[in-house]
Amino acid sequence: MGLVIGLRGWFDRRPRGRVSESVLHERVTWAVLTAALIAAVILVRHTRLMWDDFILVLLALLVHGKIEHGLTHAYHRLRHLANPRHSTAQEPHGR
Repeated sequence: MGLVIGLRGWFDRRPRGRVSESVLHERVTWAVLTAALIAAVILVRHTRLMWDDFILVLLALLVHGKIEHGLTHAYHRLRHLANPRHSTAQEPHGR
């Protein structure tokens, strides 16, 4: 919740301009990744149990953006190939 409130405050203080969605996505991903890593270390120290799920979640967070971008690009490309008259200017290509 604090991250969302912080981002909202950051947007309110910024001059009215375009915000790079990819940069924002990357920064939020790294913030969540860091928080999850800190939580994992704290929980392992207190419980003396190692949860491999934390490592898998961190890896998934790292590759999620790249996979999403690749799938979005492939979708628009396939759609254009299926219907060459379809204007790609009508739909944004994502990040």
